[in-house]
Amino acid sequence: MLLQHAEFGDTLAETPHVRYWGKFGKHLLIMSSSQFDPERTSPVPVQVRNSRIMHVKKPLDQDELFRCRIEGQITVTCMPRPNPPPPITRPAIHAFHLSDSDKRDLARNLARESLPLETAEAISTAISAYKATEAGAADTTIGNTVAALIELTRPTGRGYKRAVRRVSDDSSGVDDTTLAALQPLAKAVLAGKPEATKLLSRAARARAAELQNHERVFPRTESLRFFCGVLREIFRNWAQPAPDEAWQRCGKFALEVFTIAGVEHADFIAHPERLRKYLGTDVSA
Repeated sequence: MLLQHAEFGDTLAETPHVRYWGKFGKHLLIMSSSQFDPERTSPVPVQVRNSRIMHVKKPLDQDELFRCRIEGQITVTCMPRPNPPPPITRPAIHAFHLSDSDKRDLARNLARESLPLETAEAISTAISAYKATEAGAADTTIGNTVAALIELTRPTGRGYKRAVRRVSDDSSGVDDTTLAALQPLAKAVLAGKPEATKLLSRAARARAAELQNHERVFPRTESLRFFCGVLREIFRNWAQPAPDEAWQRCGKFALEVFTIAGVEHADFIAHPERLRKYLGTDVSA
């Protein structure tokens, strides 16, 4: 949990994940959970109903905390334990058509008199793909993927067979990197090939270890990151800016595409360095 302000005060006695903030006589801020914390298995911090801030003169004891819960001022919820992600349904992709004015604006950003047909098709395809996947796969989290991998390290019982079938399926809910590494081995296990079970278990352990150190992400943002990386590749292929202007012009090109596609980008205007980071996403794989 992250808060943007000063240090926390003492933790409430015998009340895990509930803290008061600041000095006595100041505000009590009851923490709320992050949108994305895939590995949380314990009760999440107490959440304020309607973002309410309470004023206190001293730390809350157990009776006072219980009273606050009863009065509906604060609520405690629990996050479910990570579970293997369910299959992903194929997204519906709808063609995105660029208008003549869109093409003129994009051509200007690429320093061209007109937008080549191939470039227009590449941009339209990128927008269509992003629109179909912008919500992300909410269940494809680090915690859920690791849960699926752990099942592959226990080669006994029906649970193992189910786990193998899950990762052998093209619609598996694990991330693409995990699927690419494990799917051939899972298919080999189903085909009864010798040593396949050991190889799959070894690969699952290795991938789980990688993910334990992986930076946590919000699935929805990953689609936007990939979209930005694709736009950078389009810009690099069809624009010839001077080296010292490349990132600035690439950013302007991306913002123009966002405007045409109806993608919210006010945050990128306020923080151009964040857009540059997203544009640097590696999409070579």
